[in-house]
Amino acid sequence: MSAAPLAVLWDVDGTLADSEPMHHRAMCEALAGYGIKAGPEDDMLGGTQQKLYATLAKKYPGMPAAERFLQDADDWFCANIASLEPMRESVAMFRRYRSEGRRQAAVSNGEDRPVRATLAQLGLLEELDALVVMDGEGAPKPAPDPYARALRLLGIGPEQAIAVEDSAPGAAAAKAAGLFVVGLPADGAPIGADVHFDAMPNLTPEEIVAGSKA
Repeated sequence: MSAAPLAVLWDVDGTLADSEPMHHRAMCEALAGYGIKAGPEDDMLGGTQQKLYATLAKKYPGMPAAERFLQDADDWFCANIASLEPMRESVAMFRRYRSEGRRQAAVSNGEDRPVRATLAQLGLLEELDALVVMDGEGAPKPAPDPYARALRLLGIGPEQAIAVEDSAPGAAAAKAAGLFVVGLPADGAPIGADVHFDAMPNLTPEEIVAGSKA
């Protein structure tokens, strides 16, 4: 009996969707709602929303409570979701892998609402076999918890899947969970993945893994 096709576990922001500029804008708009203008040194990307809020709250005393501020940011993001740009090669390969019968999951450090809005806008939400977001269960990336949880939801081991990531924390999380990692860094710099590409290649997971060993 042949082995089951490798499953694919996708990061979302920066991997399936070019959503990070929108997340940055959402945070800036939320700050502006309270009379706070973000400075060029304010990094609105990376990590979890809660971690970002804690950093901003230390700098800007006029910040509202975390729940209210993050709700405002999510409201702006979801209201403008039609402007979202896909990572076209990744979305194309997601659809190819789906046509091949591969199981696929999305694994994100983002909150449930914006992640679901992103995936729905891409037309991928209903095609997923599992979705992991930051909902209070487990530690975020770079801890292995999100990927370990996705594997449990799929009922498979790490040797039966690959992960696709665009960031070093994400790659570290997937590696710690025992996964082979495909890196798609935005700036081309290595992120600690097993292989790196500028964009998702038109290859099967098996071909990607085999190519890394050639």
